[in-house]
Amino acid sequence: MPILDETFLARLEQAHAADPDAAAYLDAPAMLARFQQRFPAERLRALSGTQLLEEMHGRLSLDSLSYWLEFRDKPDFRTRLFGSIRGGSALKFHIYQRAEDNEWYEHGEQAGTQRKLSISEAVAIAERQRDQMLRAREVVARLSEDPAQGGYETLQADIEAAAPDLASLAFMHKYLFLQFPDRLDDFHSSTFHAHHLLLMGCEPRARGLYTAAGTLIEAWHEFRRRRDVPSVVFWHLLNRLNGAPFSWWRVGTRDGQSFWPEMKDGGLASIGWPALGDLREVVAGLTGNAAKEAIREALAKHYHGDSPQLRGKATKQIWSFFARIQEGDHILAADGQTILGIGRVVGPYQHLDGRKFPHTRAVEWRSTTPFKSPDNTGLQTTVYLMDGHWPPLLAAVRHLSQHSTPPPPQPPPLGKDDREKTAPLPPLSGVVALIDEELRRKGQVVLYGPPGTGKTWHARRAAEELAARATFARGWLDLTEAERAGLLGGGAPGTQRIWTCTFHPSYGYEEFVEGLRPEAGADGHLSFRVQPGLFRRICERAAEAADAPHFLIIDEFNRGDAARIFGELLTLIEADKRGRAPVELPYSRKPFVVPRNVFVIATMNTADRSIALLDAALRRRFGFHELLPNPAVLDGSCAGGVNLAALLRTLNARILQHLKRDARNLQVGHSYFQRDGSPLRDFADLRRVLRHEVLPLLQEYCYDEPEALRAIVGERLIDPKTREIRTDLFAPGEKEEELRTALAEWDPAIVTPIERARDDASEDDDELDGAASGGSADG
Repeated sequence: MPILDETFLARLEQAHAADPDAAAYLDAPAMLARFQQRFPAERLRALSGTQLLEEMHGRLSLDSLSYWLEFRDKPDFRTRLFGSIRGGSALKFHIYQRAEDNEWYEHGEQAGTQRKLSISEAVAIAERQRDQMLRAREVVARLSEDPAQGGYETLQADIEAAAPDLASLAFMHKYLFLQFPDRLDDFHSSTFHAHHLLLMGCEPRARGLYTAAGTLIEAWHEFRRRRDVPSVVFWHLLNRLNGAPFSWWRVGTRDGQSFWPEMKDGGLASIGWPALGDLREVVAGLTGNAAKEAIREALAKHYHGDSPQLRGKATKQIWSFFARIQEGDHILAADGQTILGIGRVVGPYQHLDGRKFPHTRAVEWRSTTPFKSPDNTGLQTTVYLMDGHWPPLLAAVRHLSQHSTPPPPQPPPLGKDDREKTAPLPPLSGVVALIDEELRRKGQVVLYGPPGTGKTWHARRAAEELAARATFARGWLDLTEAERAGLLGGGAPGTQRIWTCTFHPSYGYEEFVEGLRPEAGADGHLSFRVQPGLFRRICERAAEAADAPHFLIIDEFNRGDAARIFGELLTLIEADKRGRAPVELPYSRKPFVVPRNVFVIATMNTADRSIALLDAALRRRFGFHELLPNPAVLDGSCAGGVNLAALLRTLNARILQHLKRDARNLQVGHSYFQRDGSPLRDFADLRRVLRHEVLPLLQEYCYDEPEALRAIVGERLIDPKTREIRTDLFAPGEKEEELRTALAEWDPAIVTPIERARDDASEDDDELDGAASGGSADG
């Protein structure tokens, strides 16, 4: 029986014909041959001791097997084309060489810890891995290129027997695929296997990196009879067609009466518990278990009759709907065993006042033709995770193939890692997600912290990403230059969504809201006319385009008198006052409101002024998020033998030790040691940053405390006669080693005696940044 039905084959052909990335795969066969030539079995078998250790996992040469599998991006081999194993840390290989000290480490006995290895221990691990990899290679070599000839049904067990330590690791799966691209797939994750098999209409088998190989290879052979494409192109097409893995959720539609009509017509999924109010207010300022517990407490307050068991069950369901469901996940709207609709989540949680089912998620319904589920999975719950329940999910997938218009092929990936960045649009993460959360809660947020912590960079990045998603349903990196220019004000009239301004002591209400400005008349006489300020113009624009968010970035928020600049708008910007009860402006006498779709992201440097000194009324109306120095973004990066992460950690530790007053706000941020978002790579750049940026900052901090400056920077950087910074150490030439010695006196770990040996190392250093932080492989 064929693996792929005619509908799926036709969709694959359509995706192939319209593939914008096809040219990237033209050199794939030559790249595969290059990898096989670089890492033949005979070479690995012949090496031993430290030579084998360096060949498999060495980080300094940028030429080890682990580097090729995870990072290499050269014309002769672009690893991203063959499935990504990036993410987590270098401990995805079970062993790694740490950047700070070039020593070898493995997982410690307790979760999240690492154990330092002796050279002999590290060599023993490398030799054991090599032996298992070669035995597993022999297993795959015995497979026929035709899956119908057998062998695949026992492949998982055979691999586990040959390589018990490595059978579940993504890096070995990728190594075996690169050796035998016609016998294995390039999805180095069982999650991807299950995802693609399900959307192909096949029931996924038990978890294991090799259980799906036979089915997937057979599917490639079926498509190959129509379009003769290499296997790597077929896997790429599956990614484009199916997108990244997502979860499936069953959501009930009835509570005495059916709420399906308003869900279907409103393009949303919704649940009850209306007495809780807006869940964003319930969990305000809380995350994780604390936020979940806040929902439990709210349930206890408003629904007294529930037993603790029912309350726990309800908490789990509400939390899933509020926090666990992600954009791109699929909803099965159910009434008992009948599935009324299948749709894709396309928006965040929203609360709609006045409804019995007020907690909602925007959904793009792909089918509203009802059908009966083959079993009663999730029947007794309102929100139920269906992942792993294959019979009802297969029924849903097969129903969609007959009763909906298939979605078009997914757009090109946002970044260079196809497997990680494929549509649907990934959920927001990191600081951008936190900014988005505060903007939804308050409407305005202040990013505050010491200088150099990326406050303005994060503000702009958040505004760009949120505006791109809302306007084009794509991420900022996926927009064209023209689309980006439009959002920033360089496009057609009416397309701008992002504005910026900088507060300063002379900036006032007149520039921000409105004021009187002199204007010469035709007769030469001056008159005063009311001129709208920047914020008023943005609000007027937003009122005309109410379906789109508009963002104002205010830099140096605390350098102006913010309370005076905002004036009566301090009341209007409150979340519950947005769009309501207009006030009359003092000059134009016009009624004015702040629309709900205007958002403010402000930045302030706490080295200049603490947030405690801001006007109390102003503080109540803004959300605040602190950004502190983050040495982790510099991990693995060196500039002329200086470990940047160790330098920043040590410098800030000395500041905290010797500057008692406000020392937390006077630290040095990581962005001083970055250029265009990447760590410094050249010692000359580091020298200039220290001389012209970091040390003047420290001199300013210690203006009245010269002894504190000496304690922070050390004796070697201070001239004993003048008590000034020794600027001669920062000149190029013979003083460089003396400067390194001065830095090493802070902490010997700052300066490493081993430097990059290859001429082309600098272009790859940034790719090593993620290889020295803890964690595990995500495949």
